[in-house]
Amino acid sequence: MFLKEVADNYIVEILPIEERAKILIKHFRDNHKNDSLSENDTLHAPQGKLIEFQNERDSIVSRYRDRLRELFGEEDFQRFDLKLKQDTSANTRMMTLDEVREKIREEKNKKDSSQPTENLQKNNGSKGGQ
Repeated sequence: MFLKEVADNYIVEILPIEERAKILIKHFRDNHKNDSLSENDTLHAPQGKLIEFQNERDSIVSRYRDRLRELFGEEDFQRFDLKLKQDTSANTRMMTLDEVREKIREEKNKKDSSQPTENLQKNNGSKGGQ
């Protein structure tokens, strides 16, 4: 169970960084969509800020990796890491940020629907007794 918690916490920290990068890139593109460029010209997104986001993301990844290493112990972490690399290399598919968000929504909806009594109580309480 602790792996799910670690993964969920990781996603909560990573998604805002990725969202900020996505917004920055979209804003940049929107501001330059009418620029006339020759065939050899290219637009370069604001690299400094994107590098800052990447460094922030890398720091979070490293922190969570170290947390897993601490929770497992070095020997078990090495086995876990090797197993992940073997399993994921054959079955990996990149997901877009929107796909990740949809997956999170689905999981949240599953969790919410598995607690109908609690949700009913919340809904009744929020209606102010109507």
